[in-house]
Amino acid sequence: GSQNLLMAATLAEGSSRFENVACEPEVEELACVLRNMGARIDGIGSETLVIHGVKRLHGIEHEVSSDRIEAGTWAIAAAITSGQLLLRRAPVQAMQPIIQVLRTAGILCEEVNDGLKVSTQGPILPFDVTTAPHPGFPTDMQPALTVLAAIAHGTSYITESVFGPDRFEYTR
Repeated sequence: GSQNLLMAATLAEGSSRFENVACEPEVEELACVLRNMGARIDGIGSETLVIHGVKRLHGIEHEVSSDRIEAGTWAIAAAITSGQLLLRRAPVQAMQPIIQVLRTAGILCEEVNDGLKVSTQGPILPFDVTTAPHPGFPTDMQPALTVLAAIAHGTSYITESVFGPDRFEYTR
């Protein structure tokens, strides 16, 4: 989606304007990396990007940020197994909607200097969540959260508002 268009427009002739661009941290990071490589991109972090094509990009050194979806999936895995987990370098700020739901479910999420500690003490509690575009609860976390809901003590609700009801086809 947005990332592919962003990369293609960077080396295309002329200017490209994209509206309703995904505002996830991963898209913003890619835009910043491309800009540091010599791309001309306006509107980073917003829903509208204007990219002025350049002839070439140059190399840079960049450390890729930790992925909020992967970290959230590991956190849910720890909760499901009643385990304890330290997610080093977890992107805690980007994970706030995920952490909020986990805490509602009774999962202990402690922000520490080098990441996020996750553990459980007691039953998984029911929760109610609706997916939303960033900065809301990420739709890509919905399948893992469904597994957590299956072991919750009570009825949980997961509402998909980004994609249609077909997003739940994996549950059949």
